[in-house]
Amino acid sequence: MANELPAPNSLVPGRFPGSDASSDPRNDVVTFLGMLLSHWKLILLGGLLSLGVTYYRLSQQLPQYTSEVLLMKTEASPLTASGLGTDRRSVDDDFASQVEIIRSRVVMAAVVDSLGLALQFIDHPRYQSRILDQVQVDRDPDTGRYQIGFARGRLALLDGQGEVLDTASDDGWLEGPGFRFHVAEPEAARADPIWFMVRSPDRAAETLRRRIEAGPGKSMDIIRVSYTDPDPERSARVVNVVAQVYRDLRARSAREAARARRMFLADQVAALSDSLRVAQNDILAFQQQERVLHPESEGSALTTALFQAESERQRLRLDERLMETLVEGARDGAQNVSELQRLVAMGREVLPDGDGMYSRLQQLETERSRLTASQFGYTERSSQVQVVDSLIAATRTQVRIAAEQSLLLLRERVAAVEVRIADLRRRLSEAPQRSTDFARMQQRVDAVQSALLPLVGRYYEARVAEAVQLGDVELVDQAPTPLNPDPEHRGLKLAIALFAGVLLSSGGVGLRYYFSTTVRRREDVESATGLPVFGFIPHLDISPKNGAARFAGVEAFRALAANLRLATPVHPKVIAVTSAMPKDGKSTVAANLALTMVQQGSRTLLIEADLRRPTVHKTFAISQSPGLTDVLLGNVGLDVAIRRIEAYELDVITAGSDFDNPPSLLGSTAFSELMDHVRAEYDVVIIDTNPILAVADASLLCSQVTGVVLTVRANRTDRMAVVQCMEQIRRARGTIIGVVLSDIPSGPAGYSYYRLGTYGYEHTREAEDGERTAHERRRPLIGSWSRPVN
Repeated sequence: MANELPAPNSLVPGRFPGSDASSDPRNDVVTFLGMLLSHWKLILLGGLLSLGVTYYRLSQQLPQYTSEVLLMKTEASPLTASGLGTDRRSVDDDFASQVEIIRSRVVMAAVVDSLGLALQFIDHPRYQSRILDQVQVDRDPDTGRYQIGFARGRLALLDGQGEVLDTASDDGWLEGPGFRFHVAEPEAARADPIWFMVRSPDRAAETLRRRIEAGPGKSMDIIRVSYTDPDPERSARVVNVVAQVYRDLRARSAREAARARRMFLADQVAALSDSLRVAQNDILAFQQQERVLHPESEGSALTTALFQAESERQRLRLDERLMETLVEGARDGAQNVSELQRLVAMGREVLPDGDGMYSRLQQLETERSRLTASQFGYTERSSQVQVVDSLIAATRTQVRIAAEQSLLLLRERVAAVEVRIADLRRRLSEAPQRSTDFARMQQRVDAVQSALLPLVGRYYEARVAEAVQLGDVELVDQAPTPLNPDPEHRGLKLAIALFAGVLLSSGGVGLRYYFSTTVRRREDVESATGLPVFGFIPHLDISPKNGAARFAGVEAFRALAANLRLATPVHPKVIAVTSAMPKDGKSTVAANLALTMVQQGSRTLLIEADLRRPTVHKTFAISQSPGLTDVLLGNVGLDVAIRRIEAYELDVITAGSDFDNPPSLLGSTAFSELMDHVRAEYDVVIIDTNPILAVADASLLCSQVTGVVLTVRANRTDRMAVVQCMEQIRRARGTIIGVVLSDIPSGPAGYSYYRLGTYGYEHTREAEDGERTAHERRRPLIGSWSRPVN
């Protein structure tokens, strides 16, 4: 029956050496989670610490009272809205800008000055409004801590050292350097002085600005302004004064805007009035120069006059041709009196005395016809007929003369009409330009008037708005003094504090994990050494109750022994087990590896070559001497130094007596001869050496052994130390067989990452329990990560 190895404390399943678990992208997450689980105590401690701090702070806080006031943004006044477009507050003043104005330094400074918030109680802030009903603080007070107390039986103001600065007068006022206040309840300071602090108003305004909360109501027209304070009366007074100051500021801004608008409109009205006066004077000068009232009406009149003149000219030309015919007929003589009478009748309208001459010719023609009409009438030679003919000839001469005069007059009239027609045509050709000039001047007048008339109306509206403007903010609901303190939600705050503490602790552990240079996984070892890890040793513990863990430890060292045999073509007989730094577990690995070799049937010798801090004698509960130093010094023989551990059937050489210069012994010829002797006597020789980087002892052994096994302890050994250790072994001409990753913690990212754990444990336990002798059950367990050995 095979002997068992020391029982591990807590071992978890993992993968066998050589399996490619690193190809799984979930391994980093699993490793990180396992790391968090392995530090659960630290994480829980961080959460509990945060919980305790939060609970202490909550217990020290005073009850808080919150007051809230509602403001409503109203529509712009019609007087304001009808301005020039420069006052567009209903469009441009969005909710965010109003909130910024409420929390501005202008509003906050006015509130601080109004309520005297630069003076703050230290001991009894809840009763400040009750004790002090009036406070006045200058812009530059003497800041610091003061007291309200009694001195010589009178209410007094004291400085921080207790010196009296002022005593109260009959009206209860106290005055300090840059501030004064009225004490409404002097008896409150009789038992103990009341401490208060005076700050600069600017600093108090900044503090108030941070504590004032402004947010939207159910609509964007509603603004909620709230303030929280230990003093309920002051809480209500602050928000009410903030609302009033904001309303006054908006009203003042509106009045200033109306005044600026009125002044601007006045300037514009004056400028446009001057422009209108100039334009009207230009029209008047144009009318006087052109002697026309309106060019458009003048063009119509000229057209009518031209048409009439051309009609008159045509009529006169007809009359002229008629007169020319009449003159010719009267000059050459007509064939008879009837012909002349017809001509006279045709032109009697234009012939002077034409009707009289026509009547006279008609009478003479009638008289001549009467005289010559019958057979008994007169002949043309008769005196009566000749008298009539002479009268007709005289009348014809008169007609000719009158016709010639009329013809001359008609020709003069035609010439005058021609001149008038030419003048009308010239004036009519110039009329469009005058009309254009006049229209341009008239348009200028109309444009100035169209701009001036609305400005005049807006000017008078601005004057009215300047006088009556009240702003565009209304106080919907004034804040009353709160009767009950705000809910503390202590349970929720404590839960959040616990969660935040756990989260921060996890983050700190994660950062430590991320920036840590210690070896945690197989990949870290392989990247540092360039060699594969051929041994994975779980966390060991000597507790006999965890059978599964004991089985996992046995299997881990069996796998390590098997990998040692497969690591090199020639079976290694002398193996040095070392590490980079102390407490990396090399002695535990060396002792258990030696026991495993014995269990597998090899005659094995374990040599303690760590002469500075030996542990093998403690592991197997034997004396340190005689041992290796005694043999090398020739004090005892090798057969005396080799001691048999019957419980394990293992031969052991302990360190021996203390020696001041171990390198001189390990580098001596005697040690080389010892190695040759044990190499011939034993199948396997395991040497527990010093840490490589601690002292130079182990470097002297590297060239005298078949191979070196480097032990790296998970979550402890630094990667740079591993790299330096590898370089040191190579410089010492040692052969590195492989690397062992030891003390792998439990958890999902621990030993289960490398091994199959307790597969087959139940069957093996039943078989071995039946065969194990009482002597074997009493065998001591060696090696423990809970009590680290070198």
